[in-house]
Amino acid sequence: MKRIQAIDFFRLISIVAVIVIHTVPFSSDKTPLGSRLDLATFINQSSRFAVPYFFVIAGFFWATKFDGAMSVAAPTIRMVRRILLIFLFWSAFYLLIKVNIDDVIDYGFVGLIKSIYWNLADFIKIPMVFFFEGTKVHLWFLVSLMSCLLIGLMLLSAGMTGGLVILSVILYGVALAGKSYADTPIGFQSDFNFRNGPFFGFIFFASGYFLQRRGPKESWLAFGFLMTGLGLSLSFYELVFIHERWGSSMSQDFVLGTYFLGVGVAMIALSDRSIFHFRLSSRLGPLVLGIYAIHFLFVDMLRPYGGRYAGDIIWEIGYPLSVFILSVASAYLLSCNRFTRLVVV
Repeated sequence: MKRIQAIDFFRLISIVAVIVIHTVPFSSDKTPLGSRLDLATFINQSSRFAVPYFFVIAGFFWATKFDGAMSVAAPTIRMVRRILLIFLFWSAFYLLIKVNIDDVIDYGFVGLIKSIYWNLADFIKIPMVFFFEGTKVHLWFLVSLMSCLLIGLMLLSAGMTGGLVILSVILYGVALAGKSYADTPIGFQSDFNFRNGPFFGFIFFASGYFLQRRGPKESWLAFGFLMTGLGLSLSFYELVFIHERWGSSMSQDFVLGTYFLGVGVAMIALSDRSIFHFRLSSRLGPLVLGIYAIHFLFVDMLRPYGGRYAGDIIWEIGYPLSVFILSVASAYLLSCNRFTRLVVV
């Protein structure tokens, strides 16, 4: 299959959107995100196509690696092992950067071990969160992707291709009821974050599988834009509705419209029109996983300056832009070493 260059372009757009979600530009302490449909909430929710896009593309490429049920196991296990390595590496990384330097200076190696021990103890106080997110919240995506791969493997190995559709719809329905619609009569309250595991991501992953089996096609461009517009419109209608009717926050990880939004953007990318072909995106696209993994280091590092410059348009734009530039530079440097390259590409 020829390389689909537009995928890399939308990967870059998506990682910028993820950084925007985590840096929350134009937000204010006086007006919590999602309490009203202001600029911060609009930008935040308009960026919610990003992670669904990553799931769809992951499912698409997964489907290119095998021809039938008999050949699905080996490539799937290889993918899971690679993602697990990346998850463990970055979990260790975010654990280590929380080390108390004073303890290391005062007690040397013993101080280092002590600091790591207490940091790890803090993380595993809530085992379910630690299992699904590792040592940093954004690493949930890697665990979720592994669960999608393993469930897909089990279903296809059993010859239950239709099960991908049925199970993904059920999981997404449960996720909506337990998270976005939890305050409504059709929802329920739970301490579990249904963004984690396969609940949210599997429907996008499965959609990527079926898109690969049907295409891709250049004609998907128009349909992709139609679905994106539908998804964005439906999402904001839902957000305003649940906020005004039941007081739910308009800051949600996903709603029903998010499905059409994420798949629509993926179909635009898979149409592979030349207007989305850029040499820079082709070079940086393969680094997006590394950019995703490391970007929270710079989100946390630069966040304290927000108290001093919050509201200044230079800061509101410069903060996410700086995080992006620093993350790209770091991922690139890591990719230059044959060992660290394994955890960024």
